[in-house]
Amino acid sequence: MIGWAAVCCPTCPKRLYWVYIKQGEGGWYAELDIDQFINFTALQKLLHQPDKLIEAYKSFVPTERRIAIQ
Repeated sequence: MIGWAAVCCPTCPKRLYWVYIKQGEGGWYAELDIDQFINFTALQKLLHQPDKLIEAYKSFVPTERRIAIQ
């Protein structure tokens, strides 16, 4: 699963997260910079090329910012 999630509550600022999870292996998440541009058109063009889509997605988040999901 790849994507992003928004977390909102009445008393805290909105937070956005990148999420990458591979079934049976784990994954990672990272907070998205509030001013980071997501090129949905470019990602949509890669939907039929899963390997390229995953690599493009991973390129948005530097390894050192990723928080592991076990």
